Amino acid sequence: METIFIYFLKVNIALAVFYITYRLIFHKDTFFQLRRFTLLAFFAIALIYPFWEINEQVKTSIDIQPITVNLPEILVSASETAAFPWTDFLFYGYLSVGGLLLLRFVIQLSAIFRIIKDSKTAIINGKQVHLLKKQASPFSFFKWIFIHPQGYKEEEVHEIITHETVHQQQWHSLDVIICELFTAFCWINPFVWLLGKEIRNNHEYIADDAVVRSGFNTKNYQYHLLEFTNYKTTAVLYNYFNVLSLKNRINMMNKKRTNSSAKVKYLLLLPLTVALVFLGNNSAEASNLAKKTAMVSDNKSTLNIKIVDGPTESDNMSQDEKKYKTADGEEVLTVCDELPIFPGGMQKLFQYLGENIQYPEEAQKNEIEETIILAFFILKDGSVSEIKVLKGENELLKKEAIRVVEAMPKWTPGKQKGEPVNVRYVMPVSFKLNKPK
Repeated sequence: METIFIYFLKVNIALAVFYITYRLIFHKDTFFQLRRFTLLAFFAIALIYPFWEINEQVKTSIDIQPITVNLPEILVSASETAAFPWTDFLFYGYLSVGGLLLLRFVIQLSAIFRIIKDSKTAIINGKQVHLLKKQASPFSFFKWIFIHPQGYKEEEVHEIITHETVHQQQWHSLDVIICELFTAFCWINPFVWLLGKEIRNNHEYIADDAVVRSGFNTKNYQYHLLEFTNYKTTAVLYNYFNVLSLKNRINMMNKKRTNSSAKVKYLLLLPLTVALVFLGNNSAEASNLAKKTAMVSDNKSTLNIKIVDGPTESDNMSQDEKKYKTADGEEVLTVCDELPIFPGGMQKLFQYLGENIQYPEEAQKNEIEETIILAFFILKDGSVSEIKVLKGENELLKKEAIRVVEAMPKWTPGKQKGEPVNVRYVMPVSFKLNKPK
């Protein structure tokens, strides 16, 4: 669950950064089409960038010890009584609100399709439209245009059809659906709602611009917009002919067009995205190598898996003992150009350990606590081999630590001068009981 939370946090931070950047730099220009794709790109980048990782060897090589590669200590602790699962309570509460928003989305979709089914059609200005049974704001949804023509003058009907055709042809409804889904996923983030509002407003700027460019009188069109402001709307999924922020729409129509050279400012999104990736990786690395906690359950208690800074091998080892070879006599390196990589990186390694290490029940009953230090080789083919206990007395704890390491999937092997090599790792696992005070 922690991995999901970190991903969720990164997505929401990115959306906040993007919205603030948009308001500071982009929202006053008249590059409406470019702004549309930029706003959609914000959502796409926010979803994808948490998966972009800086080369794992670069990050891990900082922690190479002179003797061997030492993984952080794994602290396994068990408490006799499980605390109230506040994290689960909050998690499922959050999902419940998101589920209600998705339900609202489905209900609105159903309402649109009921209108399509129940309404008659007509051809106006060469476009097929659905005729609303009573006076309401004109709207469009994908290929469908809806209007109650009896409530408008002929010129107004032509303006409306031109306006809604732009929404139809440019698939603005798809943008609206993306906003709705993001709102359900990140409803707690106010910047998601604000981005959705910006996208809807920009749709209207695009359609208004098309009406003006089609030859309609700008002032008359603006007066008509003012007349439509009191018409009733019924759902948020539509592309409305009249929306809120009418003042901004009129200002945009009257505004002098931004010089095309100003488009260069949109290139600022590239360094901004790179900065998010670096910050995301650095924060994740700090979290992983400092304190990282995962929760798993057995039939008696709550098990806490914590990653902390661990000990290294004993400095009393002789120099001969510090020279390593495999059972086949091949050399095993302690430092190499490219270290082995666990599938998915260090974060996935910690996740794997958190999900698989268990505190043996018998050891808990007998109140046995101990730190087990394991050494093992990552061979040229990526397999884990020759697991050895460097420190530890209790057989149950040693067996559990060895079991988890033996079950590891194949790693991406380490390399020296471009060739696969064998590399030695050390991993401390501390089993400690959280006794009630």
